[in-house]
Amino acid sequence: MIPKYRQEVEEVVVKKTDDLGRQVWDIDFKIVDRQDKEEQNIQTRGTTVNLQARTEQLDIDNLVGKSRVINLEGPKKDKNGFYCELCDELATDSNSWLDHLNSKQHNRLLGMNMKVDKVNLSDVQLKLAGLKQANDNRRNQSKSGRRRETQENKKGIKEIKKERTINMKIHLKLCKHQLHIQLYKFNIS
Repeated sequence: MIPKYRQEVEEVVVKKTDDLGRQVWDIDFKIVDRQDKEEQNIQTRGTTVNLQARTEQLDIDNLVGKSRVINLEGPKKDKNGFYCELCDELATDSNSWLDHLNSKQHNRLLGMNMKVDKVNLSDVQLKLAGLKQANDNRRNQSKSGRRRETQENKKGIKEIKKERTINMKIHLKLCKHQLHIQLYKFNIS
């Protein structure tokens, strides 16, 4: 799959080969390509937004402990590791994947520059209050869930203890009965 930022370039490329089958580069294309890139940079400089937080989950942990067959041939996205379709990049481990996601190149292709919006004190206080409320809600839900579990566990433990005492009584009766039978046999012989 051709990445988004290279799609226009690939259509213009004229692949030439010499008599021996080697690829010959088109110098005119390179000059045109450089000019196009400069024009795009001038156009995109005004349209970028400041750096924003991610809204999607990265799910890096889903590949922990899993094994994959490494395919050395074929497209990059089928190879082992983390693949970015936007940049056509393949990262082999989670650290390099996070580095790529936070890189200047990746964020520029997303339409963001590396500047961060200034935040005032009231915004920070609102954010912290919202996080605290969400955390309190989670704690209250988990406490009510724990109460239900402990009540169920207490009921279950009581039932298990009753079953054990009944089983123990039956076992003792059987042992006494077998002992009486053995004593009776011993007395007879």
